Amino acid sequence: MNEDIGSRLINKDLMGHKHVDENHHVHFTEEQIREHDSCIHIKSEGDQLVGAHLGFLSLNHKYEIAFDLPNQLAGDICADLLSGNVRVVDIKPKQDGSGHTIRLHFFARKEKLMQEKVRLQSAHHPSSFLDLALHARVLGKFKGTPALKEGIHCIGVDEEVDLSD
Repeated sequence: MNEDIGSRLINKDLMGHKHVDENHHVHFTEEQIREHDSCIHIKSEGDQLVGAHLGFLSLNHKYEIAFDLPNQLAGDICADLLSGNVRVVDIKPKQDGSGHTIRLHFFARKEKLMQEKVRLQSAHHPSSFLDLALHARVLGKFKGTPALKEGIHCIGVDEEVDLSD
């Protein structure tokens, strides 16, 4: 939300904080700068639901994504895929017992916001599970090249996909 007052532009962020700039430049708060780093953000999104925020990806690109997921699931865990755009490659318990290291393939098939879910379930205690929601902003063709976060690597491009819909 912006208000134009003479030669000054007053920007209001989502929290209603105003940022005045005489030259119409964009300014970010310190909190916004801290939150925008090169790491995959893992956040609790509710009871037994964790979100992994992957940042920006390119349309029709396939990525290998690896990150540590803090969790209370003991030992080996199995993945139950709830989407055709994700394939879990490997899940290993961390040495210190604080969670698991997850490696997966993610196909950015849809432009704009993509959310894909994977259910992680204890191999020894089937009633113990955690849902993992993968969030990504997918840039369409000619919308730029995203800077990938740590642990995300492009492993292929599917140029054959029909973009007519």
